This record gives sequence, structure tokens and C-alpha cells, in this order.
Amino acid sequence: MKLFKRYKAIVYLPNLYGVFQYLLLESSEKNDTLFFIHSKFPAKVSSRMKNTVYVCNAPVKKHLFSLLKIHYYALIYRNIPVFLGGDLVYSDLFLSRFKNIFYMEDGVGSYVLVNNGAKQVFHKRKSALRRFVSGDIHPKMGLADNVRKIYLTGILPLPAIIAGKVEIINLKQLWQKKTPVQQQEIKRLFIPPDFDCRRMNEYEVLLLTQPFSEQSDGHFSEEEKIEVYRKLLKGIDKSKVIIKPHPVETTDYRHYFPNIFVLDICCPFELLLFLGFNVKNAISVSSTAIFNLDNSIGKTISGHDVTPALAAETKRRGIYTIKLKTLL
Repeated sequence: MKLFKRYKAIVYLPNLYGVFQYLLLESSEKNDTLFFIHSKFPAKVSSRMKNTVYVCNAPVKKHLFSLLKIHYYALIYRNIPVFLGGDLVYSDLFLSRFKNIFYMEDGVGSYVLVNNGAKQVFHKRKSALRRFVSGDIHPKMGLADNVRKIYLTGILPLPAIIAGKVEIINLKQLWQKKTPVQQQEIKRLFIPPDFDCRRMNEYEVLLLTQPFSEQSDGHFSEEEKIEVYRKLLKGIDKSKVIIKPHPVETTDYRHYFPNIFVLDICCPFELLLFLGFNVKNAISVSSTAIFNLDNSIGKTISGHDVTPALAAETKRRGIYTIKLKTLL
């Protein structure tokens, strides 16, 4: 990252999926984009990215330095496009200091959780100092007034409250419009050079896991998470299964499922699909990636009531649920 370089866009997104969407949409070169990287973003990928600014809210010294960096770039780039997603630590500050905000799809939550955001209103902090340092409190999920557009892929019905801001995008079509050189650049960012994509096609069943234990603050154990996936894989020949862990997971699935191939590269699942990965059936609790599979693949979406422990954790966190259904 060059301190005095002139950038044409700023990106502050929660995950690989958001960054992948941006790279498919971008009209300018990646060298003209400044990426703000948070502490949970996979380091394997961020280390291969150019023009990055690391932000972190702990300890206090790093938090204050992160605030200072955001304020610095807001002074210079107040009017350029800023791409946000989800609800990150510094989202309110970006929404307060920049004028032209664009929201990227953040999984199923962009369709389900937006209704919770509808209950929120713009709120000025009581302290003038806190308003300046951290920004005011804005509605989430693209509902803030200065969000110009929300990019969605249409994996679920469109919430009426954001319909006027939404532009539906087709990731596969965007990928196909990229030149071979651009496709190769994106591939190099997410896929290690020594990984053989052809190996994935040796398997028939795909399990997409999620970071239930990592995001529970100690309330939901790794063993409880493994029990969820044991139930979902019950009766299935494990030698025919491939597991795609979520990028923020720390679980060693090889320890629990020694006969299963674990696809532990930090890569958006959608990119693997575009490179030719195909299976007969896919299983997930509620992973967004499963919705992007075409109709030739059987999809089982269990919902969060697979085990009593996961149902209780879901209720404790107040997150959305998806009822048991099988999509054919």
C-alpha cells in the first residue's frame, strides 16, 4: 500500500465471497483499489493482495491507529466509491465519512437479516467526540441513506424494503466477461499454484461447513459442531465425500473424518464452480454457497435444528433460521 497513491475505489468487506464479487464487478484495475483488511480475513489471501490497510479494534492502541487510518483516507477520498458488506466493526465510520457507498451481498443474511435492519434508524451518538471518532450509528445491510446500490445475486426472494437500491448480478456471466488474463489474476489470488483442481472431481458428495464454534464466543464447542456434521453425513460413504470448510474455521476436519477429502484452500466456492468443479449432491446447514449450485446438483439444506445444541445456539445468538428442505 502506497500512502500517497491515488485510488479510484475503497473496499471493506467481511469475507472472500465479498471480495470475489467486487473483483468480478470492478471496472478499474485492482491496483487502483484500496482494500481495508480486518483481523478475521484469511491471511493466506490478504498476503497476496496489493494496496491493503489492516484495521483491528483490539488492543486499544491498534484500534486507535485503525480509526486514524480510516479518517486519513476519508479526508482524501470522501467522494470515491466505497464497497461495504455485512456489519463490520468500522462500518458505521465508513458510512459516516464517505458519500458514495455500495453494498455487496453477504450471503443469506442480505435477504433475511435486512428486515432486522429495517427496524434501525439513523442515530446520532450523544458525545460529539464519539460522533467524530467513530461516526454515527447507521442502519445496516445497505439501508443507510448514502448507500447508492446493493448488489445481490438473487439466491432468495428480494426484500421489498431494499428493492429500489438492488441491482441483480450474475456471477458466472461476470466471470465469463473477464479476459483470460483477468481470470488468471483472480485465480492466483485465491488458489495456490500447486493445487490441482481436477482432484475435486473424484468425489460425489460435497459438505459445506460453517464456523459455528468459532463465532460462538465459547458457547458452542467444536465437538458440538462435529456432531452436526456427523448427523448430516450419516449413512453416506465417507470416501465419496469432499468437505469445503468455511475460510475462518480452525477445525481440523481430517482428525474427525479421516476418510474424507478436505478442501482447505482459502477460495470462494463460486470460483471453484467456474473452474469446473461438479458433484452429484451438496449438503449444508445454511451456507450461501449451496444456493449458487445449478439444478443438476441435489441440494440438502438442513436448517439449524440438526441438533438440540445448534438449535439452542441459534436461538441464543438471535440469528435467522432456514427450515429443513431439500431442493431438487
